Amino acid sequence: MAKPAKSIPATTGTAIKPAKSKKLLVIIIAALGLVFASGAVAWYFTRGGHTEAAKQQTTMAPRFIKLDTFTVNLRHDEDEGERVLQTMINLEVHDEALEERIKLYMPKIYNNLLILLSKKRASELSTAEGKQRLAQEIKMEAEAALGLRTVPVSSLVKPVAREGGAASGTTPNASPAPAEAPVGESYSGIVSVLFTSFIIQ
Repeated sequence: MAKPAKSIPATTGTAIKPAKSKKLLVIIIAALGLVFASGAVAWYFTRGGHTEAAKQQTTMAPRFIKLDTFTVNLRHDEDEGERVLQTMINLEVHDEALEERIKLYMPKIYNNLLILLSKKRASELSTAEGKQRLAQEIKMEAEAALGLRTVPVSSLVKPVAREGGAASGTTPNASPAPAEAPVGESYSGIVSVLFTSFIIQ
């Protein structure tokens, strides 16, 4: 007598479909995540990052404050001819708030600079080094006028000796050299002092 054939469970695609569906779902989620990530990166570089970079660039962009022309009689002795300095000065800053403060204190800055320039001799300003020292002194005077420096310029600048003689603590023909500011001295955002014209007559 023939034995009945064993029934073999039918294998249809229904048992495999759930695994394929899960893989497909994972792929779709990964693809969507990639799309969102790409969009975020694109937004940062086109709008977000650009805005931050532009903001930083605007903050650090140089601002030049043009002062009126200074015409000053320089120091001279009786045996020397009268000399006149005519110069145009620009102050470089990186802070908009400081720029507005400088404009507010402009009369005081002019007063300090006129007094400073009137104490100079033509021989002190005839060299490039002399002009650089003057620029540093102008910076310090502007800072003092703004209330950002408490030590007077006269105490930071070494005395100048005339030709043929020596001032106290100096050697003959010595040039003024601004000393280092004391510890704790405040500094403004004035980056540099620029001469756009410098004529001694």
